[in-house]
Amino acid sequence: MYSLMNYRNDGNSVFGLEQVGRQVHVMKKNAVFSTMEDLDYRLNVYQTGHMDMCQSNPGSLDRCWQYDHPYINSVAASNDTGFKFRVLGTVLLNQSSLLSDVLFKGEQSLANLAVAYHDPQVFENLNQDIQAKGWGNYFFTHALIPHGPYVYQADCSVSYETPGYLRIANQRSEVELPPQVYEIRNGLYYGQIECALRSLQSLLDNMKKTVLYDRAIIILHGDHGSHISELHPQVANLKTFTKQDYRATYSTLFAVKYPGSSFFVDERALPITYLLEEFMTVLPSYMSDTNSYTKFSPSGDAEPEKIDSYVYFRGAFPLHRVNIDLFND
Repeated sequence: MYSLMNYRNDGNSVFGLEQVGRQVHVMKKNAVFSTMEDLDYRLNVYQTGHMDMCQSNPGSLDRCWQYDHPYINSVAASNDTGFKFRVLGTVLLNQSSLLSDVLFKGEQSLANLAVAYHDPQVFENLNQDIQAKGWGNYFFTHALIPHGPYVYQADCSVSYETPGYLRIANQRSEVELPPQVYEIRNGLYYGQIECALRSLQSLLDNMKKTVLYDRAIIILHGDHGSHISELHPQVANLKTFTKQDYRATYSTLFAVKYPGSSFFVDERALPITYLLEEFMTVLPSYMSDTNSYTKFSPSGDAEPEKIDSYVYFRGAFPLHRVNIDLFND
């Protein structure tokens, strides 16, 4: 996220090298937010407790709403009383830095329990604020869906019927599993995608009931792929990583809608950092009062380091540079 919001394609960021655990991740520089601030927009941020994105541009910040994971209320859907007590106990003990570091190694223990990260309240708050605040506001939402653990069904109900190891992918210490495990994970992941789309559709439908939608500029993107692959992005697997592994680990969506835009698909594989930087560069022209909008189509003529596909393998420094067409099949 740090690299994405600051248009980076390298591994020189100390932030990006912090270890998962009890460290507080604070994004003190945010190029996207600074662009919106320069355009006199008020910032409204809906973030996770794992990453603080509200400190970079405090002078333009109107609202900072935070949700923590795991989403403890989701556990009510489980019929396993023992599981409920384990989750509750882990969450409570995790509030103590000493006990957490000694007994549970921070957030890793919560990941192993495979409890939902996503809190549906994030979309509810976003919907209410968009309707209430209207023009002159920029809303940034970090929604942890379809991000694992995969407990949300297509209708957005919650289910903990599947074993925990099926609900979350790309665990570094995971042993080799039968191929059908990855198929089951993909099925659960697709259900969670459907839930995410339902939530977005409801948000957009409410905007369409007013004049907000036609004039709004909407950017929808992820930060990585599903991570549902038989191999993990580690140096030991560098020579055996398949095209499917690359796609599952790194391929994500970037979609934009602006006044006067028409639907089309650009099938080139370009880094998400480059795409976001390109759009933020032309963004001021889409905010003008003119009705003549140029079609957003990244040129691909930038420096090679911004358009080549960069792949980071854990433990590899400097970054391995891999050119691969993820979409030619």
